[in-house]
Amino acid sequence: MTPIRIDDIDRVKRNSKRSALLTAVGALMIFGVLGYSVWELNHLSVAIAGKKDELRSLEEAKSSLQKQKDDLQNEVTRLEKYSEILFNQYRDTSELSETLQKMDGQAVQIRSLAPIQAVATPRAAAVKISDDPQQYEFSLWVEISKERQSEIDKVSYFFDHPSFHDKLIESTDPKNNYGVSYRGWGALRRVIITLHLKNGKSSKLAFDMADAINKADAKSPQAKVPSKGNLAVPVK
Repeated sequence: MTPIRIDDIDRVKRNSKRSALLTAVGALMIFGVLGYSVWELNHLSVAIAGKKDELRSLEEAKSSLQKQKDDLQNEVTRLEKYSEILFNQYRDTSELSETLQKMDGQAVQIRSLAPIQAVATPRAAAVKISDDPQQYEFSLWVEISKERQSEIDKVSYFFDHPSFHDKLIESTDPKNNYGVSYRGWGALRRVIITLHLKNGKSSKLAFDMADAINKADAKSPQAKVPSKGNLAVPVK
């Protein structure tokens, strides 16, 4: 048996120490690598979670944008239909306007050919006089189109009642529709209106003055008059 030398023992000790040191260093390196890996893994997990949140937000934004897109598309469709309706209404209105213009032209032609008495409309009004409750201001006139006024020389009004001193009143003014007026306490049931034409002819109209006043618009200051023979007395 070969005796163990002290040098060999020292060498073995040194080698053991070196091996232990290397093992410790290796273990530290492994732990360091593992720690870094764990840190990196945590960092990546946080980053992944953040990206997932961003992706979820983008998905929500995408859904919201898709809804807005659908809403806008529906609105565009609705406006297109409404635009089509308006266009059709415009077209129909244009056609109606053209038709009315043609009818108006025909009406003007008819009025120009009709007898003058057929296009003349007598009117009457009665206004109570404030300083005399028993008296009224009576007005009579004849409405007729301007194109036919040129045919008229004058208009006369015959009031056939004993209470009238001036039974015949005339007007030659077309600007106020050949209107005349008088103050009194009664309106007649029968006024003879004569349209004197420039060609020498004339046309007569029998006008119920009291009835015209009673049928006047209720909002206007017209007196309401009852009948009493050919004389109608305005009530208070």
